[in-house]
Amino acid sequence: MHFCFVGSIPTTPSNFKLIIMPNMSYCRFENTVNDMQDCLNAIEDREVNDLSDYEVKALQHFLELGRVIVDYEDDIQEILDRQHYDG
Repeated sequence: MHFCFVGSIPTTPSNFKLIIMPNMSYCRFENTVNDMQDCLNAIEDREVNDLSDYEVKALQHFLELGRVIVDYEDDIQEILDRQHYDG
């Protein structure tokens, strides 16, 4: 499941809305890499001065996931190699 926050920065439970959207398997990596690039562009452009508490926690999680991705580098490369030969 993919979680996203809709609307402005939630300040009270009355204006907080959580939408659970499936991330379709046929475009999972394409959608995710585009979202990751958008986040990296925001960091590079220094568009990070007014982050909400939710966004700070998400940025921390983003960094943690980056570390996990690096840990999976060999597995990812194996998948890419296999897809290249099978594809």
